Amino acid sequence: MIFIRNIHLIVFLICFLQSGQLAKEIYIFHTDPVVKIHNIVDDEIVGSGTGFIIDKKGVLITNAHVIELADELMVITKDNKEYKVTQYYAINDHKDYAILKINSPTKLPVVRLGNSDQSAVGDDVIAVGNPHGFLTHTLTKGIISSKREFDDVEYLQIDATIAPGSSGGPLFDSNRQVIGITTAGFLYENFNFAIPINYIQKILKYNLREKSYSEIALKNKRERDKKIREFWSSEEGKKQESSIYFNCKDGLSENKEFQHLTVQELSNYCECYVKSVKTFVRDGNLEKISDSDWDRISEYTQSCYKN
Repeated sequence: MIFIRNIHLIVFLICFLQSGQLAKEIYIFHTDPVVKIHNIVDDEIVGSGTGFIIDKKGVLITNAHVIELADELMVITKDNKEYKVTQYYAINDHKDYAILKINSPTKLPVVRLGNSDQSAVGDDVIAVGNPHGFLTHTLTKGIISSKREFDDVEYLQIDATIAPGSSGGPLFDSNRQVIGITTAGFLYENFNFAIPINYIQKILKYNLREKSYSEIALKNKRERDKKIREFWSSEEGKKQESSIYFNCKDGLSENKEFQHLTVQELSNYCECYVKSVKTFVRDGNLEKISDSDWDRISEYTQSCYKN
C-alpha cells in the first residue's frame, strides 16, 4: 500500500511539473500571435479585449462582444505595434465570434490550430488574455470541466479564469495548439466557456468575402444613436436628465461668477453631459457647445457634475 501511494505521488508530481513546463513553453513560444484589441468610440477607448492571429496576412479571431458598437478597432501586438482593423469576414453576435483583418507590411506570427473534437473533459488547458486591458499576456490554467451544447455548437466549459479584457483569447491544449476562443461569463454568469476552434474552422472553409469594416462602423453608429434615443425617452432617462440639470444649476448658484454667464465668457461655465452631448449651463439653461468651442476652452473648463 505504501508503494502504491508513492507511485500516485510520483505521478502527481510529474503531472504538476509537466503542467508548469507547458505553461512556460506556451508563454515563450506561442503567445506572440495574441493581441490586445481596443474598442474605440468617438476617439475614446471604451473597452478592451483579446484576440489571436491565425493567418500571416493579418486574419484574427476574437469575441463579437469585444468589438460591440465600435467606431474603430485598434489591434496591439505583443511587441506594441498598432494596427487598425480595416476589413472583416464574419461577425456573429449570437454565437459571439468575429473574424477580422488587419494589414501589415510584414508577415505576422500565427497560432497553431488544433482539433477541438479530440479534446476531452479533464484535459489540461491554458488560456492567454489581457485582464482589464492592461495586464497583457496573462496565463491562466485549468481543465475542460464539461462540454455543453447550445444552438448546435458544443462549447467547452472551462475552469481557467477569464477576466474582463481576456475575452476572445486563445485556449491552448497540451499540444500547444489552440482549441477554442475563450469568453467570460458567456451564456451564464461566472461560468467560462470557449467556442470550439473546429466550429470556427468550418466557417473559415466557406468562401468568405472580405468586407470593409467601415460598413460595420456606420451600422454601429446607427445602433448607438437608436439606443441613446430610446434611453432618453424612457422614464429612467428623463429622471437622469432632470438630475443632471439640477446638479449643474445648483453648481452655478453656489458661485456668483456663474450667475450671469454670457456666450463670450466661456472660461466660466458648468460642464455637463446630457443625451451624450457636451453642454454648459447659462442662466440655469443647458446649451450645446461645438467641438471647436470645446477645443478652444478645454484648458479653462470647470466641472460641477459629470454623467
